[in-house]
Amino acid sequence: EDAYFQFRVLRLQERLMPGDSMRLHFSVRNRPNTLFSRNSGVLRNGTYLRQDIFPRLGYIQGSASASPADSTSRQRHYQSRDADLIRFEAIIGTAGDQIAIAPGQLKRSWQARGRRYFHYKMDREIKFAFGIHSARFAVRRDTLGPVALEIYHHPGHEYKLGEMMAGLKAALAYNAQNFGSYQHHEARIIEFPQTEGTFATTSGNCIPMSEVRFIAHAGAGGEKTDLAFYTPAHEITHQWWGNQLMPADAPGAVMLTESIAEYVTLQVFRRHYGDAQALRFLGLQRQRYLKGRTSEQDEEPPLVRVGTEQSYIAYGKGALAFNALSHFAGETQINEILEGLLNEYRFRG
Repeated sequence: EDAYFQFRVLRLQERLMPGDSMRLHFSVRNRPNTLFSRNSGVLRNGTYLRQDIFPRLGYIQGSASASPADSTSRQRHYQSRDADLIRFEAIIGTAGDQIAIAPGQLKRSWQARGRRYFHYKMDREIKFAFGIHSARFAVRRDTLGPVALEIYHHPGHEYKLGEMMAGLKAALAYNAQNFGSYQHHEARIIEFPQTEGTFATTSGNCIPMSEVRFIAHAGAGGEKTDLAFYTPAHEITHQWWGNQLMPADAPGAVMLTESIAEYVTLQVFRRHYGDAQALRFLGLQRQRYLKGRTSEQDEEPPLVRVGTEQSYIAYGKGALAFNALSHFAGETQINEILEGLLNEYRFRG
């Protein structure tokens, strides 16, 4: 046992054979936050726990050492560390006045001894990337065909819910029309406190999103990108580019996820806001790329070899490059090529 690195070596009494399984029981105790030390995402109202709280098996290798020539890197997808895909099911207990949320369909909810319980189960395998939420949420609901749409938000943060729902619907429709069906029955946006970050991500059929995206002002006269529309559109697009298509754990992986997701989001953005706003969006991506490359300490790789940490290339340069391809070859032609790629490798992570 290494207490400093929190690493333990366990020896099983019986070998675990290929295709076999075993149960692992563990408990996690919360350490309260203080004025000078923040240790936990467990809050009185707005808990957000990610897969990091679970024990991980094996040695976590840095992505910088991955190589396309490494045969083992081609045997796992770009976000797999100790599991390619998992079957996810969770029963969550929380305070009696809160709603608990996790990936999956809500199978059952009940109350017992003053607490509320929620049973979620995914209808298909997902990546080992998920979040567990609990808060006194208000809920905005809608539908798009057979897909139930939900936004769980802090009461009083209703400013941008219309734009969020519009971005979610527009991207779902565009991706389904061009690249195939959405693989889940629900799509949920879930607000989490800024104390956990300012990001948004995709986990199962959920889109955890920082509260800053719920209250951000788009700018007078539309001078800034409307994050309330853009963020759900980008994240739901990852259901196709990053979840249906899962590239190998090697350089260039995020070109097939982030770059394509930015390109698709741009097309959705253009249809909703017009060419002028789309050009402004591209201008911000150009600025992101040029600013990022000034601080690059290593030689800048081409887009097809971009590293997972080089977001200025994956997002900035990637959006510009795919937009240029679409401009010269045509949006329809590019989308047909992308659809062919997805059809060949769909769910083969």
